Amino acid sequence: MVKKQYYVAQKYRDIVDKFKGDEKVIAESLLDRYLRDYSLETTSDVNTLKEVIYYEVIQQRLQQKLNSFADNQSVPIQLVEIMHKNSDVIVKLKNTLGLFAEREKKTEYDVLAHMKRRFKVWLNENQASRTLACPHCGKMMMLKLKTEAWEAMKHPFFRDKVLYNYHLIKLYQESKITRDDVSKVLECSPDYVDWVITKIEKEKQIDGKQEQTEERKEEVKEDVQLRVEINENSGADSQTENTSS
Repeated sequence: MVKKQYYVAQKYRDIVDKFKGDEKVIAESLLDRYLRDYSLETTSDVNTLKEVIYYEVIQQRLQQKLNSFADNQSVPIQLVEIMHKNSDVIVKLKNTLGLFAEREKKTEYDVLAHMKRRFKVWLNENQASRTLACPHCGKMMMLKLKTEAWEAMKHPFFRDKVLYNYHLIKLYQESKITRDDVSKVLECSPDYVDWVITKIEKEKQIDGKQEQTEERKEEVKEDVQLRVEINENSGADSQTENTSS
């Protein structure tokens, strides 16, 4: 029988690594079940869950020890007492963690509020990407989640901080798709499509004028430099003629 493999996040790895063999598999199974059914909101909750898993694995170890005694053998009273104390600790820790809180919820509002808290925690821990403005240039960018780090990439649906996609607008301008198609993809109104096209066209015109201005500045700079060189050469020639005279 193939044992099921569990992915264990780094912050939970220490509790799993306390055990070996079958007990390690049990710890991974318990951790997977708790994380699937509950969302931990604080670091304290994480540490408490680690304690719960530790004592539950120990409880199963004690149970196996208890089962090893044959029917004709008396069970050591010390073992029974240890199991009872261990069980009490598990119950107290679960109460502290709120794992039994579902039984106390009586109103639909309580259930909804609890689900919203769980979803908020889950959302923060399971984002595949993040969208934000670059602190250097102010343009929108996307941080794409990798296994060990974030990978920054240019955001495909923003131009600076404006919702926009070059290829999508190009298809619309080439009459390959309709304005409604663009608005549905960008999840905006059809009027926004017209507005953003007008805005981008104006920016292109401004950029073109700026490029022309820069080119004109370079031409003027070259012309001035040429005049200076001519004047310097003329002055040098005049000085040479005076010396000859």
